[in-house]
Amino acid sequence: MEHMDIIAVIAHKGGTGKTTLALSLAVEAQLAGHNTLVVDLDPQTSALNWSARRNNDCPAIIESTASDLPNALAKAKQNDVDFVVIDTPAGAHPATSAAAKAASWAIIPCRPQVYDFESIPLTLQNLGLAKALVVMNNVPLRRSRYHDAIKVINNFNVLICPYTVGYRLSFSDAAFCGQTVHEFQPRGKARREIGTVYKHLVMLMKSIDSRRKYLSMLHDAQR
Repeated sequence: MEHMDIIAVIAHKGGTGKTTLALSLAVEAQLAGHNTLVVDLDPQTSALNWSARRNNDCPAIIESTASDLPNALAKAKQNDVDFVVIDTPAGAHPATSAAAKAASWAIIPCRPQVYDFESIPLTLQNLGLAKALVVMNNVPLRRSRYHDAIKVINNFNVLICPYTVGYRLSFSDAAFCGQTVHEFQPRGKARREIGTVYKHLVMLMKSIDSRRKYLSMLHDAQR
């Protein structure tokens, strides 16, 4: 395997929907034909617990630690894994720093709530050289809070996904069954939203293949 995409889902604030988004993107990648692995670095092991409820071996999920992450990723590459999603704990945790160091892209889930978007600068401090994309999550039907949040986030030096994930009970209902919305409601809006976010991420990964291009896009976005 010559290339392996590594995505870390990171947020300093807890409760932003990191695990749900990580698992959803991993299943989307698996359905797109990738040999996908989820690495659970969160001591709460929510992703690992989800896999125990799941009646499906894909995507593969392993538990790891900050110190063992490089070894886990090396083994994944040897086993022809080509798409890795790392689920991380909240806060300034060594696992978060390790994931950011290993990843080419960091996904920052953010609800349109002041505590979430005010913590984004703290998240960015932990990312090092990883390219970052904010994904607005749990967005209510009334979009006023979303627009207010975007006005604030635009002041931060970070890309914002133009597509959002809505507040939908299907995400938690699917998790209870060890599923994602892809299996729980394959024709639902939630599944379509995840697919759109995933396609945008893939487009960015293909078009922004260097730190220089990323910084250039950031500069253009701030104009």
